[in-house]
Amino acid sequence: MPTYEYRCSDCDHEFEKQLKMAEHKLPESQPCPACAQSKIKQFVTQMNLGDSVRLGVSKVPSDFNKFVLDRIRTGHPRHTMGNPKAPNNIKEI
Repeated sequence: MPTYEYRCSDCDHEFEKQLKMAEHKLPESQPCPACAQSKIKQFVTQMNLGDSVRLGVSKVPSDFNKFVLDRIRTGHPRHTMGNPKAPNNIKEI
């Protein structure tokens, strides 16, 4: 679950909550845990992005290494590696 950050605009109290994405606005309708005022706003301090392969969400196709090595051996331009249907007459700039 993602971690969301919130701040009370009345007392500047900041806090974090781990919530489902569908529930991220829920704390804005609740009172501040420090001053009990209902002036909570979500804010963003940093965004975490990750590589889906390194995170284990997806896997590299089993024939990827063979595909890349075949492209290198046959002298295909680098930018056609991800697109096996790309025309062979494309030249790198």
